[in-house]
Amino acid sequence: MALGKPCGGPGAAMSWPAIVNLVVFAGMLAVNGLAITRTSSVFPNAAANVADRHPTPISLASYSFAYAWGAVYLLLLAFATRFLWTTDRRLDLDILFPVTCFLNAGWFILISNDYVSFALIVIGALWASLLAIWTCTRVFKPVRASVLNVLTVLSPFSLYFGWVTVLACTNAAVVVSEHKVFTDLDAEIAIGVVTVLGLLALSVATDVVYVVGALWGLIAMSIEAKVQAASLVQTASMYAISALVGGVVVRLGTYVVRGRRHISSGQQSPAVSDGRADFLSIQGL
Repeated sequence: MALGKPCGGPGAAMSWPAIVNLVVFAGMLAVNGLAITRTSSVFPNAAANVADRHPTPISLASYSFAYAWGAVYLLLLAFATRFLWTTDRRLDLDILFPVTCFLNAGWFILISNDYVSFALIVIGALWASLLAIWTCTRVFKPVRASVLNVLTVLSPFSLYFGWVTVLACTNAAVVVSEHKVFTDLDAEIAIGVVTVLGLLALSVATDVVYVVGALWGLIAMSIEAKVQAASLVQTASMYAISALVGGVVVRLGTYVVRGRRHISSGQQSPAVSDGRADFLSIQGL
């Protein structure tokens, strides 16, 4: 399905769905900015300091929020602006992207007001929305992985999805800790879930960017565990990091070996013939 075709010249009208996406995205950034700077009474606490207010064994180092969200938003900006002058579009992205923006803004409002239970529901819905985008663009109707599509469609949502997976687990830990002691076993289960999902993303779609988002969260978790002297959690997170890095190396190594075998046999490499991995293509979605 070829999408993203240019609209006939410099004077072409902008795409209205893309304008809506850009406006909603700008609104989400405005909410995030207020949440970070706390310039409004709506945001009494910084979202990044949730670990200080609700410490758990799998809390994230506060510095990780700025870098992770900054990278996610830069990539999402590329997505939001890419389709301003295009004709063919994907309806699933036009519907789901604004949904993720509203849920993102809602989560920041709730978590900064310490409504952690409601925040968990919202970030769970955000995770489900990103899962829907991920499966649509990588499994059911795979986006052709041209350089442009990788940078503006696949990578933004993969990094976002991986980071939100870790955030959802930490939010769940805060909610659980309000009702019972959040044990090291609970922490290890949460870390195991993140690890398994990362390995599944590699297995199903060779999604290294998703793993990068999850790895960033696990590294921040390991650093915070060291500060809290939670040695078991730090060890578990390091094992998880090693497993994901090893999975990336093995998966990419498999592609290289397969590519060489096909080249030596005179056949086209699957990594090139498969639209999901055609990195040299300049076609649309």
